Amino acid sequence: MKEGDLTKRDEVQNQEKFKQRILFEGLIRKDRITPTDIDGFIDYKGKAFVFLEAKTGEADMKYGQKLAYINLIQTLKKAGTDAICILFKHNTPSHQHIKASEQEVDSIYMFDEKDEFWIWKVPSKPINVVQALDTFEKKCLKKGIKIFKNM
Repeated sequence: MKEGDLTKRDEVQNQEKFKQRILFEGLIRKDRITPTDIDGFIDYKGKAFVFLEAKTGEADMKYGQKLAYINLIQTLKKAGTDAICILFKHNTPSHQHIKASEQEVDSIYMFDEKDEFWIWKVPSKPINVVQALDTFEKKCLKKGIKIFKNM
């Protein structure tokens, strides 16, 4: 794939490497700090960010991972950059791939502009990940944040 070629940007580029696990064993730090992973990340030209986190069934994020997202998103906001974390849960069998765009959103960590507080907001009606992204992008554009070229 050549740079600028968008035909395969949303596909896994190296299937064999994709199957390879990264083990964080031996990386425990002082105060029991350990690495966490991010399942998905969208960078809107450094002007806004979306983090995606997937969990199976009714599993919740572990405390440390949730705290990491909270700290990261609040720090970005303090720096003047909008960011959210979209948590989606699925029951996809382990032998099948998970199509993130179609998964129902469980909650979104965000700054509630209306009420001016931080919240893991549960959508008032079922929405999928792509609908949540569309809503975030529209809010950014409405606020004058130029997240796309020529806009």
